[in-house]
Amino acid sequence: MALPPIRVANSVTQLVREDHGAVLVAGSHGGLIAAHLAARGGAHAAIFNDAGVGCDNAGIAECLRRAPAPQGEPLPYPEGRFALLPRSVAKGLPAVWGLDSIGKVLPGDAGRILIIGSHGGLHGGDPDSALPVTAAAAIFHDAGRGKDGASLTRLPVLAGRGMPAGVVDYRSARIGDARSMWETGWISAWNAPAAERGLRVGIAVREAAALLRRGN
Repeated sequence: MALPPIRVANSVTQLVREDHGAVLVAGSHGGLIAAHLAARGGAHAAIFNDAGVGCDNAGIAECLRRAPAPQGEPLPYPEGRFALLPRSVAKGLPAVWGLDSIGKVLPGDAGRILIIGSHGGLHGGDPDSALPVTAAAAIFHDAGRGKDGASLTRLPVLAGRGMPAGVVDYRSARIGDARSMWETGWISAWNAPAAERGLRVGIAVREAAALLRRGN
């Protein structure tokens, strides 16, 4: 029997047909949503980044050993998208949405403040992977920052687009879990547009979202 191929994937949100049945060496964190996406893509097995392990060991929650065989369907994953604060047209306040993965971003998220469970690193260093929409602001997970600060590389790219962006400390909230970031997360780094608005390191995600909504 032929051995499965070994393939490199910068992100499990971008798997292609050739990845089906392969052993993936993935740039994604080892959280539950990443494992689900790898299983849904038909991976034979996967090696992830431990993302500093982090809060509740979320960076190594990988559960492919419990996933069906590639010819089956993976267990269902919750939608992974939810409104945290509604838009207020009268007050000119954007909506705040939580997304467990950057793979959950939709065109309709433009203009919103996005709390995203993915790490704050570019996929393979590609600036186009920073964020597919023009959001009012975005907060990612710092994944323990990683080698050479790799998990912060979205921030300067989004700064170049004039977009405030920050990351949540990996010890304060689970990676791949926007609700955890919202409930217990605190900010470990901001980019220049956010700092110019007076956003500071150490504040809670909820407070940061409130300040970003008001334009402070």
